[in-house]
Amino acid sequence: MFRSILQDIKDMLKHGSMLNKLVIVNIMVFVVIGVLIRYLIPSLYSALIPYFALSSDIWWNLKHPWVFITHMFVHDGLYHIFWNMLLYYWFGTIIGDLIGDKKILPLFIYGGLTGAIIYIISYYFVLPQQYMGATAVGASAAVMATVVAAGVLAPDYKVRLILVGPVSIKYIVVVLLLMDMIGTAGNNNTGGHFAHLGGALFGWFFISNLKRGVDLSEGFNGFWNKLTNVFRAKKHRRSPLRVSHRSDNNMVKPKKSDSNDPEFQKKLDGILDKINKVGYDQLTDEEKEFLFLASKNHK
Repeated sequence: MFRSILQDIKDMLKHGSMLNKLVIVNIMVFVVIGVLIRYLIPSLYSALIPYFALSSDIWWNLKHPWVFITHMFVHDGLYHIFWNMLLYYWFGTIIGDLIGDKKILPLFIYGGLTGAIIYIISYYFVLPQQYMGATAVGASAAVMATVVAAGVLAPDYKVRLILVGPVSIKYIVVVLLLMDMIGTAGNNNTGGHFAHLGGALFGWFFISNLKRGVDLSEGFNGFWNKLTNVFRAKKHRRSPLRVSHRSDNNMVKPKKSDSNDPEFQKKLDGILDKINKVGYDQLTDEEKEFLFLASKNHK
């Protein structure tokens, strides 16, 4: 059973939606850092966290720039990650259904970065100096960006809440924003509430621009596609035929003798070139099946 679960996770990370991938990555990081290391090797956890968390000290962040990204994937406790991932899955599903899976990752990263910037600014210009040296972890700003984006995109979209029934998401968004606004006046996670509002601001900005025809995700997706294609190209150069996909008994299967057929090799080269250019996920079902069967016959 455990092996089956691991295989399901592996398949989801390889072929699932970006929303599911982000949820799984957040949970995996929490299990490793927030559970295993934190409770089995607490001294190591204390030493590592500053190098994953966002600091209110801008100079520390500039010296360790990766924290602008890593802090989004580290959560402080089960309650923290549970509510973040629950909200993210609810509202991220709406975003993915209405404007596509390719908007999910840019919205998450940009929302988290905006929240990080507002977090740092709040400690320098709003909060008392005794708060300096604080750190922040979690995807809350990225989640709020997604929540507000969904609210701006489809305010009357209804979700069913336990004990309440169908509720328009605009009311949920308003409640969450009010909670963060009130939180900025308190003494508990004050900088975090400013970060949440920063993420929310980007969510509104993202959809507002999209409605005007300006897609802020294009630049990010272009960079991301180039980055992932580099790794895919390296992988396929090392082992060009190692592809796993379910076979179909009704299709014509390549035979070992086909490997010497110029037409067979031409088709195979064309598929591998397509993978290098646009990625495996852009192959048609027929091309994936051909590649899978060719890899079996190549062994």
